[in-house]
Amino acid sequence: MLGRPGAPLRLIIDGVPPEDIAMFLTGIGWPGEQDRAVEWCDRLFVHADRIRLALTLGDGLSADLGLECFVGEPAVADPRWRCLLDRLVDLGLCEAEQRTRLLAWPAVLTPVSTPDWPDALLIDALLRDPQDVRWLQCRLSHVKVTLPHADTPSAKGYVGFLEEQDDAPARAEPPPRIAPRNLAGAIDAAVAFLLAARTQAGWWLDYDGFTEGSADEWVTAYVAHALHACTRPGAAQAAGRAWHLLARRARVGWGWNALQPADADSTVWGLRLAAGLGHMESPAAREAMAVLRGHLTATGGISTYRHEAHRDMADGIEINPGWHEAHACVTAAAAHLAGLGTGPLDFLRQAQRSDGTWRGYWWASDTYTTALAAEALAGEAGDWPLVVRAVSAARAAMDASGRAPLTPFETALTLRTLLLAADDGPAAVQDARDRLLATQLADGSWSASAALSIPNHKGEIVPALDNRRCLTTATVLAALVSLESKACSPR
Repeated sequence: MLGRPGAPLRLIIDGVPPEDIAMFLTGIGWPGEQDRAVEWCDRLFVHADRIRLALTLGDGLSADLGLECFVGEPAVADPRWRCLLDRLVDLGLCEAEQRTRLLAWPAVLTPVSTPDWPDALLIDALLRDPQDVRWLQCRLSHVKVTLPHADTPSAKGYVGFLEEQDDAPARAEPPPRIAPRNLAGAIDAAVAFLLAARTQAGWWLDYDGFTEGSADEWVTAYVAHALHACTRPGAAQAAGRAWHLLARRARVGWGWNALQPADADSTVWGLRLAAGLGHMESPAAREAMAVLRGHLTATGGISTYRHEAHRDMADGIEINPGWHEAHACVTAAAAHLAGLGTGPLDFLRQAQRSDGTWRGYWWASDTYTTALAAEALAGEAGDWPLVVRAVSAARAAMDASGRAPLTPFETALTLRTLLLAADDGPAAVQDARDRLLATQLADGSWSASAALSIPNHKGEIVPALDNRRCLTTATVLAALVSLESKACSPR
């Protein structure tokens, strides 16, 4: 900025936690309107993963403040940018045409695909080895919202491009290092991993690679629910922050992310988080519960999606009709909530299979549905025989030989089922615990194993894995916290 009038110095401050922004601005003696700045940060963090503070220093610290908003990684064309730009349009900071042009900017440009390729790049290409193929990668960097002192805010988009080339084959990553711990240490390390895995805003992201974008609403609700019951430092605060973000999303209910229609499964986990934090009477929770009731089917089960949701939001994208049917995995998660009547429990009573398990529609393993269904039915005295059958199936899964060993995700959910009758089978509980403690990675996580099996409109199964390991780690954490609270671990 040395070429600008007064030769001011621009200071970019990165990584200030949302809850510390007010204290930071006070500490540096920023002369602007602090409440206004914090409110704008809070408003933008609902869709921005990260915000850098842009301060101007001349003869003194300027009262103007820039908020540089980032979504995802600059190297990736993240579809979630649309949510932030839509919000800026709503706020009057961006024209609809500007939004369209910004969203169209990310692209791969080559001499073949682009007319009038620059002469300098053509000459450079002719002088290189023919195997040295290069192209231009256009990227959306960030959007800066400027809060001028005593004036209306404005916004500016920053775009750019880089020349890229085929690299040499990447060297194989070394296998992650295992770092076994005791029960308390494993819980501490898992919490630390999950707290570090959040975006600056407080979101958890997982399941990268879909054209629809990474999952943020569903994953955030699920992980925060696992943390809310944990007494470790920072866990409750992170869960509360997650609820704050979820509650400020504009639509009713939650989904894979804000680009996708709200679905019952994501909404259930948002409501379970709200219930755990005592926010079920909040407007966001009351409205979401009303939406969830609309997913109840005549059988008492809960469908993940409603027909009208995709008709209104999915731009005519074809989906599998099975998405609109009642799903045991979603119903099992919802059955823990008050206010849905007896239908979900009745559905689960009828849906248990002869081997004691429940089938999950969205999951590669039935351990998820079985654990949640058994936990829901365990509160009903007359359903204890069904729970016993589920526990027997869990013991059989732990004892199975000649089959692939259970993954950390499966082991954790099997442990939760076993804990429902821990006194009758302490050896199986200890075995599950020992397997989890022995496979924790050095960073506090467990290997990604929360495997989804998503039926597409062609009837094909699309596999997906939590590549960031957040969902697996949250699942194991919940099981270990439950174990710790039941004091089943030998001293």
